[in-house]
Amino acid sequence: MKKVNRLFTILGASILLLSTAACSGESSGPRKVFEKISAAMCSGNLEEVEKYSSPQMLIVLGFANVETFKSQAQQRANCDYTILKDSIVGDKAWIYYYMDGDKENKGCAEFIKMDDKWYFNGEE
Repeated sequence: MKKVNRLFTILGASILLLSTAACSGESSGPRKVFEKISAAMCSGNLEEVEKYSSPQMLIVLGFANVETFKSQAQQRANCDYTILKDSIVGDKAWIYYYMDGDKENKGCAEFIKMDDKWYFNGEE
C-alpha cells in the first residue's frame, strides 16, 4: 500500500511540475501580448503599445500622433473584449475577438514570434 501511495505522490508531483512548466511558457504568448496591447491602447499609452509591437508595426505607429491616440482612447465607452478563438501556426498567431460586448464588432489581431517573443503585427 505504501508503494501505491508513493507512486501517486510522485505522479501528482510530476503532473504539477509539468503543468507549471506549460503555464509559464504562456506568460509571454500571443494572448498575454494581446491583453497588454489592449490595455495600453485603451489607456492611450502609445509607448507601451510600441513595446509589444513588431518592427513593421512600429513603422505604422511612427506616423501616429500621440495626442490623437490618447484622445481616441478616451472616447471609447469601455475596452472590454472577448476572445473568440486563437490560432498559432509556427511563428504566426491570430486572436479573433469582439469589443465592448458587440458581437458584430469583431476583429483579428495578428502576432509574430521573433527571438522567442511574441509581438503585435497589426489587424487583419
